[in-house]
Amino acid sequence: MSKKDDLLQSAEILFYQEGFHRTGVAKIAEQANTTQRTLYKHFATKEALILAIMEQRELRYWQEIKRLDETHSQGRWSLVPFYALKDWFEKQNHGGCFYLNALSEYQGKDEEIVQYVRDYKQRREDDLVNRLEKDGILQPDLASLLMLIYEGITASSALGISESTWEKIFEHISQLLIIK
Repeated sequence: MSKKDDLLQSAEILFYQEGFHRTGVAKIAEQANTTQRTLYKHFATKEALILAIMEQRELRYWQEIKRLDETHSQGRWSLVPFYALKDWFEKQNHGGCFYLNALSEYQGKDEEIVQYVRDYKQRREDDLVNRLEKDGILQPDLASLLMLIYEGITASSALGISESTWEKIFEHISQLLIIK
């Protein structure tokens, strides 16, 4: 792994554990076994580091969606993002949505971070509109409802989600998708 990757990984973990503003660049550099100078060589500011993490996370998200499209769609393309969310929770120690955490700390302080979060969430909603269309459901408003459900699940994730709750989530979302 490169020093840049070490910095991205260390910072992502620290931002989840301690928040964005409470995490200093010295601690990130120390956690990555490097220096602040090396950090600033790769990222001009802490905010540039946060944006790079968001870009990397988004890339991982779309890669996972593509993988699941090939294996899990079973004719219900609109469920794939929820399968990705479930898989993600099973793989990671979860502290809510990285993007919404960033939004809450940077609203009114860094427009570039705020705009990235808005754009990312819009790309996800646009993807849901396309998935609904592939499922034969021409109700763009349903994409907004599914996004709210998705975000609610993400926000609740720190409390833990049992397998039986996941089954209910998929059951209820499937019922919503029957409405045409």
